[in-house]
Amino acid sequence: VAGGIVAYDWTDILFSPSGDYWRKLRRLCIQEILSAKRILSFEHIREDEVRMLADEIRAVGPSVAVDLSARLHRITNTIVSRAAFGNKRSNAADFLVAIKQSVIMASGFYVPDLFPRFSVLLCWLTGMRRTLHGIRDTIDSILEEIISEKEEAKQQQDNNLVDALLSLMDKGVFGFPITRDTIKAIVLVTTFYSLLFHISTI
Repeated sequence: VAGGIVAYDWTDILFSPSGDYWRKLRRLCIQEILSAKRILSFEHIREDEVRMLADEIRAVGPSVAVDLSARLHRITNTIVSRAAFGNKRSNAADFLVAIKQSVIMASGFYVPDLFPRFSVLLCWLTGMRRTLHGIRDTIDSILEEIISEKEEAKQQQDNNLVDALLSLMDKGVFGFPITRDTIKAIVLVTTFYSLLFHISTI
């Protein structure tokens, strides 16, 4: 149920049914999004943010206690925001919280998923569909705002995930149409993986 609602009708690489579309989407992600070159291109972002964090802690002084948990949470949000969207965004924290909520809903054992034949009724009874639509609305509004800003700029820098996908939108090089929803679905999943990756490298 979560894959259908949050992941734009199963158009992302996690929930897409195995088949021709999935294989082409996988090739796109490997070559354009999750390649070693692309990951290394974000190295300067991690270095910048960690350096600023170190300077901030150093400025506090040796005799003052520092809440590292809050600072590491903030730096993770900033790194992922810059890698995915190209800049720091005020709503990055809301976006990442919504992603984490969607992953929880998609990976847990929920009654509607256990009884697919009655999923419509069970989603209504448990409130699962309403919750998922709330998460989807949060994610969609933020991604739509970002994509619109990039389109208005009319010059993609290709140094972040959204720009890279927009540059491929009209080329058709992977054998399937890349729509706004496709971009949103891919960014949704790759942002989650980027989140895990950046946490492991800090």
